[in-house]
Formats: sequence, C-alpha cells, structure tokens
Amino acid sequence: MKRILITGLLISSMAIVANSQSKHVLHIMSSAQELREISQEVVKDYLALGAEVQHEMARHEIDEGIALFEDHLFELEDFDKNSQIVEQLEKLEEIWMPMRLILVREPKIEDAPGLIAHSTDLMKEADALLGLIEDDVKFHEAKLVNLAEREAVLSQRIAMLYIGKYWGVNYPTLEKEFNEAKDEFDRDMKELLTATQNTPAIIKQLKRVESEWEFAQEAMHFDSDELEPSIIFVTTHQIMKRMDKVAHLYHDLHLEKHE
Repeated sequence: MKRILITGLLISSMAIVANSQSKHVLHIMSSAQELREISQEVVKDYLALGAEVQHEMARHEIDEGIALFEDHLFELEDFDKNSQIVEQLEKLEEIWMPMRLILVREPKIEDAPGLIAHSTDLMKEADALLGLIEDDVKFHEAKLVNLAEREAVLSQRIAMLYIGKYWGVNYPTLEKEFNEAKDEFDRDMKELLTATQNTPAIIKQLKRVESEWEFAQEAMHFDSDELEPSIIFVTTHQIMKRMDKVAHLYHDLHLEKHE
C-alpha cells in the first residue's frame, strides 16, 4: 500500500513538473511571438503618427511596443538555448537597434520606406526564431497556436501597409505586399475556422474576427480618394487582440492535454 502511495505521489509530482515546464515553454514561445507582432505594430504606429491617424492610440502603442520588445529580447537571452537560437537573437538585435532610434523620433516620410523594409526583415527573423524554439523544446503541437498568432501579426502588417499608402510613402512593392498579406490572412482564417480542435469558445472568437475582417475589407481599397485609415487602424487592432485571445485558448487546450 505504501509503495502504491509513493508511486502515486511520484506520478503526480512528475505531472506537476511537466505542466510547469509546458507553461514555461508556452511563455517563452509567446515572448518570441510578440517580437514578431511588435515588429509590424510599432511601424504601423510610426506611420499613423506621421499621417495623423489615431494619434493618441498610436503614440501609446509605439511607446509600449518599444518597451515590450526590449523586455522580450532580454527575457529570451536568459532562455536555455542552443547556438542557433543565440545567433538568431543576434540577427534580431542587429535589425532592431537602428529601427529603435528612428521609432523614437518625430516621424519623417523619408524614413518610412526603410522602416517598412526593416519591419519585414524583423518579422521574418522573429518567425525563424520561433521555429528554432519550437524545435528546441520539441513542441510540435504548435501549429494552431502559431497560425492564430500569425493572424495577429498579419493584421498589423496589413494596417501598416495601408496607412503607408495613405501617407504617400514611396515604397515600390507596397501594394503587392499588401495584397499578399491579405491573401495569407484569408487562407489562414479558413484553416482556423475548420480546425477540428476548436472549442465553442474558440469558434465564438473566430466568428467575431471573421465579421470584423469582412467589415475591414470594405475599406481595404487603394482608391486614393476613398482611403479610410482610421477604420483600418481600429478594426485591425481589434482583430489582433481577438487573435491573441484565440492563441491563448489554443495554449490552454495544450496544457489541458498534458495535465
């Protein structure tokens, strides 16, 4: 009887440790994901400030975003990582440091093309970092989490490029990249809506995002006489927040599975 009790306690302790490790992994992945999201959000805010779109909200977001990016970089530097992750973090810092100097200044339209290009590079490197962390911790159930978080990133990228168009930024591939981001958002949204793992709570949030996305698309034309940047700024912000919530709900599903 005593042996059974000890065995039961060991199994329970192992489960607690495993669950604690799983929460830590998800937290680290969330930090890496936020780097990816912030890479688009802060440049969107910079362009919005320059174009005088939702000034107060943009100012708050850009200040908060810069601080969060720094915090997450510092946190990830303390993560038990391999040499590839170290190298990837160095790539991120190399892109981020000159970007940060521009982001804290008063917006200039001549700085905008370079910032958009850097934001694209930063997003790709953050995406690569996330992949390396997933491989390192053997977290292979992250597809839906990553897909939901990717939608949050794309919502900010779409808004960034749209507001860049409104401000008159000279960026040759702006419209092409805008359409690519929209198409990718549509594809990923269809996959999320049909995922068999979806709970009623997840479906409810996804349906709300679907409705907000349909509304935003009504304003997503590039006719210079009818651009509506405030609608795009606010609606994509709501989409980002909802997709972050969906990602957390997928996180919870993973934790429940491993309890």
